[in-house]
Amino acid sequence: MKIKSGYMLRNIANEWIVVPIGNAALDFNNIIRVSETGAFFWKMLEMGSERELLIDALLKEYDVSRETAEEDLDAFIKALMDSEILAEN
Repeated sequence: MKIKSGYMLRNIANEWIVVPIGNAALDFNNIIRVSETGAFFWKMLEMGSERELLIDALLKEYDVSRETAEEDLDAFIKALMDSEILAEN
């Protein structure tokens, strides 16, 4: 999975915001705020990371259970897919 081109993650006033750029700005009418965990996932997805790698990285970075990591990741991926920001490799 990888973030589609035309979207950037920016920290604005201590909030993580997905910002459309270029042609994506013409078609994207939403504002997406993401948590610190979402920003962590985003940065890995920009490089094209798969689900298991994302979960393992989250478990190393944060003190959460595997079940919580999976649920958080699945919710984040669904939100990106629903917004048509995420491309499957």
